[in-house]
Amino acid sequence: MSKRRGALQTRKEVIKTERVFGMDVHKDLLVTTIIREEEETRSCGVGVRDLENLMQWLKEKECLKGVMESAGIYWVPIYVVLTDNGF
Repeated sequence: MSKRRGALQTRKEVIKTERVFGMDVHKDLLVTTIIREEEETRSCGVGVRDLENLMQWLKEKECLKGVMESAGIYWVPIYVVLTDNGF
């Protein structure tokens, strides 16, 4: 195994251990994947109840960190909810 490949594998193991999530933010849709030993993905709307349920799910899964991808300004209210919930 090359040094680069070994370093990449180590980073993947750290990410899985830390329980992180990735979020794709659209105008009316969020697609969130928790990255662990097995990936788990959920899609939801962007309403208040949807975001409350999403925050609960992320907490239940003990996620610590996350990343977002978004075009435009759709990420702003999602960011506020995430930071208000400790992410």
